[in-house]
Amino acid sequence: MTRPGTGMFAILLVVVIQSAALGWMVWERMSLLREGRPILLDVEPIDPRDLFRGDYVILAFPISRLTLADLEGDKAYTENMPIFVGLQAAENRTWNAFSVHKTKPTVSGEVVYLKGRVTSADCPAVQEDCKTVDVHYGMESYFVPEGEGRRLESLRNERRLQIAARVAENGEGAIAGIAIDGAIEFDTPLF
Repeated sequence: MTRPGTGMFAILLVVVIQSAALGWMVWERMSLLREGRPILLDVEPIDPRDLFRGDYVILAFPISRLTLADLEGDKAYTENMPIFVGLQAAENRTWNAFSVHKTKPTVSGEVVYLKGRVTSADCPAVQEDCKTVDVHYGMESYFVPEGEGRRLESLRNERRLQIAARVAENGEGAIAGIAIDGAIEFDTPLF
């Protein structure tokens, strides 16, 4: 026989745990957008027929496909492996890859290590140097204001569209907004 109120206590405990988990996720995202290191990434053209689906845009970056011979660091990767891409600012204010690593190096100077996950690797055999890797950063889609899709698509095709992102100390990245010719036009709300 159960004591009266035991069921109510269990329900209350579940609600408190779920609320705490949700609150933690919101706090983490707000902290990243508020305190992360700001970077600017170019956006690559994608087939425009597949770009906009509803009110969000699918994005690809020059750092989404990496030629490992051009970069410092580790060369052997497998699918689903975490990867840290070293980025540094170029003269045009966007950030470009200079290295790749299996674990996050110590940050020094004016570099950022953006964490991603290898989605495919072109390697002759397991544990051998790869030619290229495709990387997913978790920043490949962005909700756009209604009616802005066509204009942003045109700007993207003209290579005038960039993504303003924030990178946390642990390498996690988040889109902070969309920039046009380097000037932020759409900000991501904190929540």
